[in-house]
Amino acid sequence: MTRFTNNTRAVFILLPFLCIALFAGCKKDRDEDDGLCPNRSGGGIGGGHSYVFWTAKDFGCGQITVEITDQYGEVWTSQNKITGFYASFPPDCNNPTNCAAISVLHGWKYTYRASCSGKVWTGTVPLDCDTRCSLIELK
Repeated sequence: MTRFTNNTRAVFILLPFLCIALFAGCKKDRDEDDGLCPNRSGGGIGGGHSYVFWTAKDFGCGQITVEITDQYGEVWTSQNKITGFYASFPPDCNNPTNCAAISVLHGWKYTYRASCSGKVWTGTVPLDCDTRCSLIELK
């Protein structure tokens, strides 16, 4: 029969707690696959998928600013603002004008907030694993 010293017993007792404390502090790396889009392409913030925000009418509140918040709470603001509207047809996703376009990592969860003087739109950005660009109309 094996005899354990007090030091050995202490190691066996403390080892599970040390492992839990060690792994509990680990934060998922933003470049790791999150499982939302298996085998997704992309390669970091700024690549992968574009969301183009647009309107079909003039809300009379000036330029509309759009920002997206990712699943980690980081906010990404569009470089351009919605400055016009498309009354007859939606914009071209690959060449949007008068729209707010934001390029983000493909397959993550996002929410958006758009605003102009006296008006605010909020919502969840649809998860799309198959295309590189999505049109989102603010109504």
